[in-house]
Amino acid sequence: MRIIKTTISYLGIEMEVTAEVDPGEARTWDEPGCPAEAILISADVGGVDVMSILSQDQQTAIEAEIVEEVMA
Repeated sequence: MRIIKTTISYLGIEMEVTAEVDPGEARTWDEPGCPAEAILISADVGGVDVMSILSQDQQTAIEAEIVEEVMA
């Protein structure tokens, strides 16, 4: 895993995020592989930390957005 810092758009809001990302592994004959994933560490909007006001569902959606935009 590695730590990245990038800007994403979530619900039309530009957000500077820091996340721990894992690119995943391809499936092989012997191994099932695993999908790419991101674990959100911080989220800033306009320089303001918004992590404390994000619900778990929102954090999960932002993590999916990071995987889609950054890992694709």
